[in-house]
Amino acid sequence: MYPSKNEILDHPIHFPEELINMVLEWKKTCYTKDVRSSIEKKNTALARLVAAITTSFHRKNPSIVFTPDCNPHYNTTEHCIYLSSTNPSIITTLHETAHYLFGPSEHTACRWSVQLFKLCFPDAYKKLVWNRHMLKHP
Repeated sequence: MYPSKNEILDHPIHFPEELINMVLEWKKTCYTKDVRSSIEKKNTALARLVAAITTSFHRKNPSIVFTPDCNPHYNTTEHCIYLSSTNPSIITTLHETAHYLFGPSEHTACRWSVQLFKLCFPDAYKKLVWNRHMLKHP
């Protein structure tokens, strides 16, 4: 069962300062305007984000597969994150990375990904609207 907006936002997560700084550095150096202009470059940058986050948690990097028309998910058997190659999303990437790091709980993955996104991408967050447990472009 997916959590509500209130369940996602009402209990703030304390993120390690190193994680926040790493995501902000990634945003500054790897998610530039040039990168955002190309789906392929976005996907490469998102794979780097996963690698940076998992490394910061002292975990082995999962495999990442980008495929069209994909329902993004983390496959625990394969230790593989599946992401859409045609619709790259930072929040979705953070969400599936949270499943890799913390397990199958949707509550945990939603809280962690949305709160980290809100903290590191406040302007982008403000432009999104809630659709049940997800943030979407209006």
